[in-house]
Amino acid sequence: MKPQEIVDAIDAACMNRDNRTTRKYIGASSAGNECEAFLNYTYRGFEGERIPGPVLRIFSLGHHLEDAVVKDLKSAGLPLWEYDPRTQDQWEWERFGGHFQAHADGIFETQDGRVLLEIKSMNDKKWNLFKNRGIRESHPIYYAQMQIMMGLGEMEKGLMVSYNKNNSLYHIEVVRFDEDEYRTIMHRAIRALRGARGRISNDPAAFSCRYCNFKNYCWDKKQVTKRTCRNCAFSKAVGNKRLMCKITSKICKEPCTKWNQFHPYNH
Repeated sequence: MKPQEIVDAIDAACMNRDNRTTRKYIGASSAGNECEAFLNYTYRGFEGERIPGPVLRIFSLGHHLEDAVVKDLKSAGLPLWEYDPRTQDQWEWERFGGHFQAHADGIFETQDGRVLLEIKSMNDKKWNLFKNRGIRESHPIYYAQMQIMMGLGEMEKGLMVSYNKNNSLYHIEVVRFDEDEYRTIMHRAIRALRGARGRISNDPAAFSCRYCNFKNYCWDKKQVTKRTCRNCAFSKAVGNKRLMCKITSKICKEPCTKWNQFHPYNH
């Protein structure tokens, strides 16, 4: 085989074994997105564009590095719990009938109370941006993610631990809980779950739309997904992770003849 054929085979194998399931809730990692349409596509379980093999490997490497960071923190003698001792599973919080969820990398038990742990691996450029400007300015989505978890977990501060993938250097920032920021993010999530679905921009070429994973659904009404009640415009979120049909006022089970694919509108 030729070298490029081997590379192509590796990439194809990565994509074939990518068994990602579509998300069926608004997660803390995406809730900082200011687009109501994006939040709807997320909790309604739309399938985004397929991720190329190299990007999948970056994600996989990030998970391995998170484990390495946890090991380093523990070896330094820090009082870290990467799992909830009550469940022996990842730290988790749910709101709005389970349609909103957050998962933490860990929690420190200190004399001053619990402290959130968030781990991110970054390339050298992103890492230096974070070090020089702080997480709120360098990575506002990560900042929002931490605010959500601190709010749900009733913590006053958290540690953003960043690992530089180019040189293995660490940079750590103490992030304080901002209740106003937390309430703003949660209010936006509530709006999306209650039916608000405005696009963040009226221009598909805008930066915020150009790289969105759902841009094809958002701007091309001919792009049709597999029919489910979740992605129907007539369904709405109710308790216990369920959906209710706005037409029949019954809990959704199977898509019917009135199925109409969700689609956003312009502000």
